[in-house]
Amino acid sequence: MLKAENLVKKYGELVVLQGVSLEIKQGELACLLGFSGAGKSTLLHILGTLDEPDAGTIFFNGQPVNRWNENQKSKFRNENIGFVFQFHHLLEEFQAVENVAIPAMVKGLSPKQALEEAEKILVRVGLKERLHHLPSQLSGGEQQRVAVARALINKPQLILADEPTGNLDSYHTEELFHLFLELNQEFHIAFFIATHNLKLPDLAHRTLRIEKGKIS
Repeated sequence: MLKAENLVKKYGELVVLQGVSLEIKQGELACLLGFSGAGKSTLLHILGTLDEPDAGTIFFNGQPVNRWNENQKSKFRNENIGFVFQFHHLLEEFQAVENVAIPAMVKGLSPKQALEEAEKILVRVGLKERLHHLPSQLSGGEQQRVAVARALINKPQLILADEPTGNLDSYHTEELFHLFLELNQEFHIAFFIATHNLKLPDLAHRTLRIEKGKIS
């Protein structure tokens, strides 16, 4: 489904990615393990077309997506990729259901349809009683579940998660990762999860390691 070939990324003299190549298959749940500063976030941002590599190509279902213009990439992301970050990036002035509905409205659903879909997904991730709460009224684990629901609403083929448990305690970390497993099996969505948590890869289908800008 997603294939990266010889990705290179530099910031001045610092080489962050050194010819990275990898594949993520449809329905796979894979972890990217590496210490802070190893290049995990940079790689996920490039795979999701949020950032540009200095060299190399990203193919999604055979299409070289990183060579498209910004409008094409924006539409591609909205329809095919969900993002979950370490910081949830929820809009503080909007309720949980409204935060989740936004990508669906961007895609073209009416506000009524988008809110209906958002409600269904929030119920699915265990937030039935939190639909109309503001982010400030939610716990850290609940906020991250809202972020997961937002990533799911447009039924993406792939979810890229960048240190999604970085701000959670051990209980909520395990809870969130088991939710990823359930969603992966239920909806056959591929997950690529960057983490430095050594316990999470034990539950994944496959684990890649990144060190000094190279994948092993």
